[in-house]
Amino acid sequence: MDTILASPPRRRSDHYALVRNVEGAVLMVATTYQRGLVLPGGSAESNELPHLAARRHVEIVTGLVLPLKDVVAVDHTEGNVFPERLTLVFDGGTATEDHEAAVMRHLLPDDVKSLFWVKGHDIPILMDPHYARLVEQALTAVDRRTVLPLLLGGMPAI
Repeated sequence: MDTILASPPRRRSDHYALVRNVEGAVLMVATTYQRGLVLPGGSAESNELPHLAARRHVEIVTGLVLPLKDVVAVDHTEGNVFPERLTLVFDGGTATEDHEAAVMRHLLPDDVKSLFWVKGHDIPILMDPHYARLVEQALTAVDRRTVLPLLLGGMPAI
């Protein structure tokens, strides 16, 4: 057995969706276990594809089922306090008014306190600084249409 595969380094992968409404506000989550607001999403399970991990978390938290195919930000966080982490943010598109209403009626899981639509200027105030910078970069990528396609084995994800 290859020694690299026998004891791989600990790395966490997180997968989030950047969903905006027609006014440009970003969908955010207040959880019971994190300080500040976060994008809907979370960690992947063993062998779970990145876009499916994000879609699963988004559906559980918001009720929305999104086709997440474009990556708008990639972030690597060193393992100083927590395990090393690679984060992907997917473009979740623009929610219609019907989607917004459905999100606000959605039954929240126990670890979610509330959902919010947050205007861009409030992001640095309501989020951890690291996550706020990540979201601002993702918003810039969406605005400039500089997205990366998600590839699975070299082929575009469907």
